[in-house]
Amino acid sequence: MNDKLLPCPFCRSPGVIIENVGRPKGESKKYHAACNNHKCGLYGGLCSWHSERKDAVAEWNHREEGN
Repeated sequence: MNDKLLPCPFCRSPGVIIENVGRPKGESKKYHAACNNHKCGLYGGLCSWHSERKDAVAEWNHREEGN
């Protein structure tokens, strides 16, 4: 599986993976993808968190046909 993030589908800026670094003790790491451009609507990232980094990458990289 490719671990590389596609550019943001809205502004074409690079995507980044965010980890829940402030998680409570004992809680496992979670990941979600976001746009790296603070002016973009996806700067805060997608709403869903994933226990596997590869799943966050796959969700970010998913594009509907024609996009």
